[in-house]
Amino acid sequence: MSRVCIDVIALEFEEGGQTLWITGPEGGTALRIKCTGKITSQACETSPVVHCDAIVQGDIVVCIPKPGEAEA
Repeated sequence: MSRVCIDVIALEFEEGGQTLWITGPEGGTALRIKCTGKITSQACETSPVVHCDAIVQGDIVVCIPKPGEAEA
């Protein structure tokens, strides 16, 4: 197993919405997370770092272009 690092620049969401968008430096969506509930924010009580946690059942598949192919 090897670690893969994908550059991203922003995490976006609408308060009360159902989707998190993780945006890459080229402007495209590098990761989209959808939930069946709603996304809300609150003051961090135990960490000085902005963060969120997601629990996923099953596999996650990441599409990575072959070397030399343009990234979209």
